Amino acid sequence: SRVLFRSMIRADATAREVIHAIPLQYSIDGATGIREPRGMFGTKLGVHLHVVTADASQVRNLAICVGRGHLEVRGPVSSGYASALATLVEDERALGATVIDMGGGMTNIAVFSEGGPVLIDSVGLGGQHVTNDIARGLGTSMQHAERLKTLYGSAVENPGDDRELIDVPLIGETARPGGNPVPRNELGRIVRPRIEELFEHVRERLHASGCDEVAGRRVVLTSGASLLDGVADVASRVLEKQI
Repeated sequence: SRVLFRSMIRADATAREVIHAIPLQYSIDGATGIREPRGMFGTKLGVHLHVVTADASQVRNLAICVGRGHLEVRGPVSSGYASALATLVEDERALGATVIDMGGGMTNIAVFSEGGPVLIDSVGLGGQHVTNDIARGLGTSMQHAERLKTLYGSAVENPGDDRELIDVPLIGETARPGGNPVPRNELGRIVRPRIEELFEHVRERLHASGCDEVAGRRVVLTSGASLLDGVADVASRVLEKQI
């Protein structure tokens, strides 16, 4: 039989809500490593669960936002876990792989091994932080900073960047051809440190969790910020894995 439950726990004086309780493997009478116990005989059944929790108030606030759009929340799901289910093939989930979901305000990490998730974590950096850096560094609006990042941003240094000029409208000015030209490598000097910092934080989380070895050498990047030019090269260099 399958048992469904929802509970509230206390951790560090903060209310946490259980989002997932994912069975990784079972044991029967001390015999471990059983993936599917149904149909087997025994007197004592054990289960190894991966429990994922989230801040209860944040979950409630998200549900309120969705409700204001005249929609009903059937149930919460971790975005890192959902991204992994959407992007990994069966062999990757079995042999070990890491999914890095590079969103706007946060980067989610999901490590799969032997068919199940062994780590679900997040880093508070994403594509929006790169946009903020560009806006501050070049003195332009957030709208133009996002456009510059999408069209000209790169996480690696490319030949000719010091000779190519891009138009950067200043805050309060109207965009016009030839207005405030800036070398493209100036944009790169803003983008590269933030992308490197992001993957360094991911590397630290993987090492601290002890899941780096079981994750294997394969990493899958997904979500909008992963489309930035050169991101895969930086991830390969910092994480020392196949991207």
